[in-house]
Formats: sequence, C-alpha cells, structure tokens
Amino acid sequence: MAVEAREMEVRRRKSARPTDVFKMNDHVLPSLPQRQLEPKNCGIQAGLAPGHWDAADFLEALVGVLGEPSTLHASPQAWQDLERELGFELPEDYKSIIDGYAPVRLNAHLYLLHPATHRWNLVQWVRETVAVWSDVEWDDELEGDPRPILGVDEIRFGVARGLTPLLGSDRGEIVFLAHTAQGAESSIFVERGDGEFYYYPVSFAEWLYRHLAGEDMTGPNSSVFYPGPVKFANLPMSSADPETEWFGPDRNSTRTATSANP
Repeated sequence: MAVEAREMEVRRRKSARPTDVFKMNDHVLPSLPQRQLEPKNCGIQAGLAPGHWDAADFLEALVGVLGEPSTLHASPQAWQDLERELGFELPEDYKSIIDGYAPVRLNAHLYLLHPATHRWNLVQWVRETVAVWSDVEWDDELEGDPRPILGVDEIRFGVARGLTPLLGSDRGEIVFLAHTAQGAESSIFVERGDGEFYYYPVSFAEWLYRHLAGEDMTGPNSSVFYPGPVKFANLPMSSADPETEWFGPDRNSTRTATSANP
C-alpha cells in the first residue's frame, strides 16, 4: 500500500475520537521538571535528561492541578476484566487517574473514559479501537515506526509488546501505552491523525501533566495550553443528563515539579 493510500486509510478507519466510536454504537454522545522532551518521529526519543520525579510524583502533581479525585465509578473488577482481555496489567498511575476523574472531557478536547460505566466505556472503546487499527496495513518504511522501540517485526495493538490505546481527543489524536524491547517501564506513543507515531519515554501521569502544562506532547508544535485552571466537562450517562462544566484549582496554588526539584 502506498504511503498516501495508507494515510488515507488511517484517517478513514481510525477510531481515535471517542465521539466517533460511540456514534457508531448508537450512544449519545505550570512549571515542569527541568528536562527537555523533544518528540521524534524517527523511532527514537532524544534530548531527554534524567528527571527527579517518578510516576507517583507526577500523579500527586496532577491531583494538585485537577483537584481532589472522586471514586464514584471506581471498580477493581472492571479493571481486572479489561486486563484479562488484554493479557497484561495497565499502569497504576493510569488506573488511578481514570478512577479519580473519568468519564470526563478535559480542556474541551481530551477524553478520559472509564471501564465501569455503561456509556463512555473504556473497555468498549479500547476493543473497537484495537480492532480498527489492527486492520491497517503498515508500510515497511513508516515515519516514527514503533517497531524498533518495541523490538517487534509487526505492529500489533492491544497486546503487551504492542500499542494499547489509553485515550483519544476530538483533534484525532490517540495516546498509546507501550513497553520497550529493553523491558523498561511503560512509555507512550502518540498518533495524531497523520499516520506518524511520536515516542515519549514517560509514564502516563507525566505525559498528562506535561500535556496540560502546554508542552508538545502529541508531536512537534502540538502544544495546547489553556491559561488558568483546567476545564472539566462531564460526559452524560444518559441522553437526559445535561452537560456541566467546572474548573480545577488555581494552578498558581498547586505544587509544581520545578519547585520540588533541587
């Protein structure tokens, strides 16, 4: 398949935006650590110096940015069912963020879905997104080819040595979980609708923290920074439920990564 045809196929087939997936199924639809992240679309992440924070630190910082989490939909059984279907465990920081805030839309474009809700269901979205992306034929020469990083010959989705969708946006982006060939902790690939993958060797909590702070976390020149508190919108659980909006804490009053580093 030619590159142009493949890119058209990706755009046509991809179920990155949660609204598209749910329509298909008749549902209603601050300061950072002192290190530089430079996304590469060549299968290599460069310019990344060791940081002082781990996933737990970024998770704590996210609570400061997003506000105290709610456990309204928290369900260990729902996560166990999803992980059993995938065949591996998902990162604890990701599950904590989803349990604490999903289902919700952040800053008008980023969708967090939950595995235990009937509508905006993460399990359904992951399953259908994996199926759609598994049908795409990938060229041997692919911009940002994840295969060297994953240590595989074939791009697979929803498996331990592949790419697993974590969330999507209404801008056509998908954030994927990945495990490298070196067996390191989980990292992130992002595809933003142009058929190219961008690699970030960070935890999900760090990726989301940096994304909300305005860094380029979905490829070059991709930053989306909203001054002031993070904007939330609930995802209605029925067609009769209204959509409501609210805001997180003042960012100036929250703990920041730079202030915590020596």
